[in-house]
Amino acid sequence: MGHYFHGNRADSGYRDQVLAYRQVRERIATIAVVLLSGVLSGWVGWMYLDNQPAYEYLAGEIQPNPAPQGGQVSLPWHIKVNRLCPGSVLRVLYDADSGAMVAAYDRTLSSTA
Repeated sequence: MGHYFHGNRADSGYRDQVLAYRQVRERIATIAVVLLSGVLSGWVGWMYLDNQPAYEYLAGEIQPNPAPQGGQVSLPWHIKVNRLCPGSVLRVLYDADSGAMVAAYDRTLSSTA
């Protein structure tokens, strides 16, 4: 007596093996869920805290200044690159006196801006 009967099998160690296997599976599943939750939380936290712009325009000047009516101008900029990421840059010129938009140039990839 005292044996665990499973079908035609009378094995007291079989029940212990099945329980041990189930415990191992449950621990592996728990560890996987904890790791996945940690990785996902870390990624969401990184995305939330990463709010610095990819590029900062430090200084620039209009050459020649004042710009001649109908003439061509050059705008050299000093740029600080914080990180490379996909995106685009839209360049817009405004009239300093009226605030009206004078020109908007085609979008360019931010990695080549």
